[in-house]
Amino acid sequence: MVDFRTVSILSTLGIRSVPSADLKISILSTGDEIVPVETRPLPPGRIRDVNGWSVRSLLSRYGFEAEYGGILPDEGDNFESAVKDEIGKCDVLVLSGGSSVGTRDHCSRVLEKLPSPGLMVRGINIVPGKPALIAGCLEEKKLIVSLPGHPLSCLTAAFVLLLPLLLRLVGANEERCGIKMQLPVLRDITARTGPEEFVPCRVTAGGKIDPILAKSGYVSSLASADGFIRIPEDRETIRAGETAEVWLW
Repeated sequence: MVDFRTVSILSTLGIRSVPSADLKISILSTGDEIVPVETRPLPPGRIRDVNGWSVRSLLSRYGFEAEYGGILPDEGDNFESAVKDEIGKCDVLVLSGGSSVGTRDHCSRVLEKLPSPGLMVRGINIVPGKPALIAGCLEEKKLIVSLPGHPLSCLTAAFVLLLPLLLRLVGANEERCGIKMQLPVLRDITARTGPEEFVPCRVTAGGKIDPILAKSGYVSSLASADGFIRIPEDRETIRAGETAEVWLW
């Protein structure tokens, strides 16, 4: 990945330009309940498309330009056809919604039908964000990542899973995905053993991290967050004053 540091070296060597290959990334939001963000008034039972635009903005922050492909309803054969068409237009397809196990969650069934290797990862051991899927088409050199539908789950999986994958694809170190450090926590955090847990947090003026405890569908928890506290899978509680690993945007 070429950034300001690389440019300084190239300039020192008298190199004005270098060949580059940009990833073509496309984002599709899925679900019958999803409507465009400008929809007013919001019909009962409908949700504005939070995920498509927030994931696009997150990727842009780290130098990846993604094309927003709109909203795809859950309609069996039409769904499958639309996903396959979109795969043909890009290098990386990012889906949101439809990744968990359910009669209306079509993503896994569509990704299972792709050419080898097809669906490679069905769920990851993180909370929130567990239902994420990873698939690929080796012959066509395509990567497909399906993120959960709940906004907090979606953004967590995008930050923890999708961004590192994209950085690897362009030859960059995944450590460029945010800033990781150890800081003391302001108050107790109770987790559960088993999954690796990511809790939104803000950094106080005194250099401590204040957890923002919220459910996976709560968008407001992200608005004031500076990043995530990472709680290892073998740890249940972090007491106030103890240090914890924090991943900042």
